[in-house]
Amino acid sequence: MPTVHALLVGIDDYPARSLPRLADCRNDIRAAGEWLRARTAARGTGLRLRELVDGAATVEAVVAGLTGHFGGAAEGDTALLWFSGHGTDLPASGPDELLKEPTGRCQALVCADGTLPDKRLGALLEAVAARDVHTVAVLDCCYAGGGTREVLPVRYAPPAPGWARAAARDLAALLGHPGPQRHLLLAAGRLDQLAHEDEFDGRMRGLFSHALLDVLGNEAYDGASSREVMAATHARVQRGSTAQHPVLLPQRPGGPADAPLLGGAGAGPPAAHLLRLGVDGWEIDAGAAHGLVGRGGTGDTEAAGAAGAGGTCFAVVGAEPAASGADQAPGPAAAPGPAAASSTAAVSATASVPATAAVSGAVSGAAAGRRTLRAHEIRADRTLVRPEGWEPDPERTYPVTLSALALPPAEVTVEPAAGPAGAGDGRPVRLLREALAHAGPGGGPSPLLAVASGAGEAAVPRQLPAQGRLLLRVLVREGSAEVVRRDGSAFVPPLPLATADDAARVAACLVHLVQWDRIRCLDNPLSALGSPVRVEIAPADDRTAPPRPGDGVRELVCPYTRTAHGYRPPRLHIRLHNRTHRKLWCVLLDLTDSYRSHAMLFPGDFIGPRGTGHALDGAPVELSLPAGREPRPGSGARDWLKLVVAEGELNTLPFLLDAWDPGVPAGRSAARQAPDGVLRLAPPPPAARGRDLGPVGSAGASGSEGTVGSWGSWGSAVDDPGPGDWTATTLSLRTLVP
Repeated sequence: MPTVHALLVGIDDYPARSLPRLADCRNDIRAAGEWLRARTAARGTGLRLRELVDGAATVEAVVAGLTGHFGGAAEGDTALLWFSGHGTDLPASGPDELLKEPTGRCQALVCADGTLPDKRLGALLEAVAARDVHTVAVLDCCYAGGGTREVLPVRYAPPAPGWARAAARDLAALLGHPGPQRHLLLAAGRLDQLAHEDEFDGRMRGLFSHALLDVLGNEAYDGASSREVMAATHARVQRGSTAQHPVLLPQRPGGPADAPLLGGAGAGPPAAHLLRLGVDGWEIDAGAAHGLVGRGGTGDTEAAGAAGAGGTCFAVVGAEPAASGADQAPGPAAAPGPAAASSTAAVSATASVPATAAVSGAVSGAAAGRRTLRAHEIRADRTLVRPEGWEPDPERTYPVTLSALALPPAEVTVEPAAGPAGAGDGRPVRLLREALAHAGPGGGPSPLLAVASGAGEAAVPRQLPAQGRLLLRVLVREGSAEVVRRDGSAFVPPLPLATADDAARVAACLVHLVQWDRIRCLDNPLSALGSPVRVEIAPADDRTAPPRPGDGVRELVCPYTRTAHGYRPPRLHIRLHNRTHRKLWCVLLDLTDSYRSHAMLFPGDFIGPRGTGHALDGAPVELSLPAGREPRPGSGARDWLKLVVAEGELNTLPFLLDAWDPGVPAGRSAARQAPDGVLRLAPPPPAARGRDLGPVGSAGASGSEGTVGSWGSWGSAVDDPGPGDWTATTLSLRTLVP
């Protein structure tokens, strides 16, 4: 029988020094303990619970709990740390610390007698998770460096003399042990945000703890993933304080965030985008920063977002609407049907088209018999929507997918190839057109593809400039199809086209290519940020060579080196230098020529004013050729590094996309890569793993986003309600064997 090993730490009274007394931390862990007892009893799960309160919660006692109490956890068990108390931040010092802390600050829990730095805590939790124990940390404390304008009390302790030196020693002992983060973190707020307290039912409680337990106690969330639970918790916290944004890490699809909080199998595939009730009404957690663009603009201002939202619609997946029009569907744990196995984000385009040209065959929610939502304002990090003909339950979150998209889709032409090897009797062309007619959500056409009805006929309005449209020409031969660009060069090797399954794979390939291209072309033409962050690339084996600036204009050529033992791939250091006097959030994507997009290099973090972020925490980045390409003279590969910079934190999930794999059967591909949006968010299968930029010695393994203790994604100014302005730039790398 699986067992939950819980360590609950609550500190109201700090005896070590004159810290502000808190009034509700013991109430938090008391409520958490009650929920744990009830939940484990209902599930027939064992429970080993230890509580540390006030003066008993010393650093040594907490560490002993993480090593001793959690030491009894075995494979299949769950280890849960719940900390309610003060938090603090400390200045980072020395080059080693700055490699790990691009904000220039170290964060720490404040125990009864001192601090427990986040990196040390992360390493202790990773040691537990390494035993295949589902490991979760719930931290309800501040990590802020200044005061707040909120009237609610907060959980912040100013750093005491000596704390910074202790943090430096702890951090130095942990450097050199990066790796994918396996434990799950549920945090009360971002890096520079305060954790607030308020009164509920006559008792003071932590705003985050109260909201989280309120969601966990709702039967609608039985079996729901931590991702869904945190989406609902975030909405509840925001209704209490817009200056506090709870954080879930790591966010990689298929990771611990997509399992229930206490472990076990999830009820269905992970939902990338969720509908929830926010401060300003119903909202979906994808916006202009993810490429969502309406007819009138990119949504970077309220006016542009409101003007451009028309025509963009979403649909709830996983349940049918109630006959009365009100929501009576099962909770969020209900598994989506086959056509909605993964939800998707919107795509980027700067041109505008009429709504009728954007999505062929789009229908209203009433006509389609589905629960739909129409966007009325596209903001940077979310889209405000209005339900059409139904009333969502304000206590629930709903997985959603795009159903209508006021965007210029990619133009697709299907042409018999010239010459005797053409399409013959026309059957391959008919098979492909039939597959394209059912390549979208619910078996309809994909909103990403506009298929010309005949040779020489445009698929999208000609008022759009040619450079504003992606053109996919499909040249159909007897038994095969070739997907080529406007200039005739091939996107991928020729694909079989003899059966209906072959045609479905060709259609899936077209959708995948559009998804990848939308990420590569992501841009914000209205941004006022300019070029605030410079990408610097330097050879790892020559410390005297000056870094080459990645200006996004010139392609950087990185050659292999010939040695006595063969060819050695180039190794680089990649740095992100913030040239401004304010901190900025950055993510560095690698888009490969196998049509994959990942965030392994710099998964998303704040970089302090005039500070520098280091890809792979300063480890060398190796540019090896993908499997199947021998390092022989003339061979090579291309990567496009996409840097997205924002004033506040963005959701990185919509930027992840597997490599295109022609060997995956059409049915399986449809289940993993929903064809109704730009980005697929399911975990990459082993077959799709190929060559990507990564650590030295990775041998081309795809890796996972996130590293041990990388908690810096919490960062945002206390009074910053969202990402604000954002910009993106693309740097082209070419790896060659001379």
